[in-house]
Amino acid sequence: MLQRQREGHAAATPEPVVVQERYGLLPDLPSAPRLRIAHILLWMACVAVDLAVLRLAPGGVDSMGARVQAMTVASSLAPSLGLAALVILPFWRRAGYRFPTPGGEWLLIICGLYGVYGALSVLTYRAIVGSEQPANLHSATITRIIEAHAVIMGGIMTIAAALAWMAFARLKWRTAWRCLFFVLASLMTLYALSAGLELIKQRHFFDFGPPRVIMRAVQYCVPVALVIAILRDLFTRRRLPWTHWLGAAAFAAHIGIIVVEALLRSRVVVKEL
Repeated sequence: MLQRQREGHAAATPEPVVVQERYGLLPDLPSAPRLRIAHILLWMACVAVDLAVLRLAPGGVDSMGARVQAMTVASSLAPSLGLAALVILPFWRRAGYRFPTPGGEWLLIICGLYGVYGALSVLTYRAIVGSEQPANLHSATITRIIEAHAVIMGGIMTIAAALAWMAFARLKWRTAWRCLFFVLASLMTLYALSAGLELIKQRHFFDFGPPRVIMRAVQYCVPVALVIAILRDLFTRRRLPWTHWLGAAAFAAHIGIIVVEALLRSRVVVKEL
């Protein structure tokens, strides 16, 4: 009788491997190793590279005010985390880690793509313009800058959209994260379309009425879906790797900085009026 009860309890309890596979983690193949000092040093190196590239931007960081400099440094922290993840990704995959697997790790990779987009935009602008001042640019030079920006934006947003759709497909049994990545993938697909239209017709896709309304609605859905996904993970007992929480925090900080910058710009516009 006791043996039958044990067998019935074992049959009713799911295997640990099945439970781990359901949430995208296997006990013998974790998604990332433990946090080490080398990871922090790599992130600091990526921050230094990002800030060095920003000094080549029009106007440069040195000519900005203290508040703008602080916002610029803060805005480089999250993409630098993603850049570090992109650098270390092939080494972790080669070592057998399943990175990226949880939703936060996919967000970390997308943050890295934002960092690549910013760096490529600044370097391309500097390569086209050189030492010429922005006020002295000719129309042909401005057209080349717009075309180069459209190519970079279209390529990066296409890759980011593909990663978001891939995360949406792979994150089974994670409804909140699937909703977030569906919204993100839709938004990035719209941005990729906008870049293609800008390259072909020299006109933004969001200059038209309906696409602009759709974009605004999707943008407002991103932070809401992110908060819901993070709260659901916080109030569950699933053990998730540190890279998941790092990616979720980095993406949330990135969105928060974008919102703060938009509010500051709107305040400046109101003062000018």
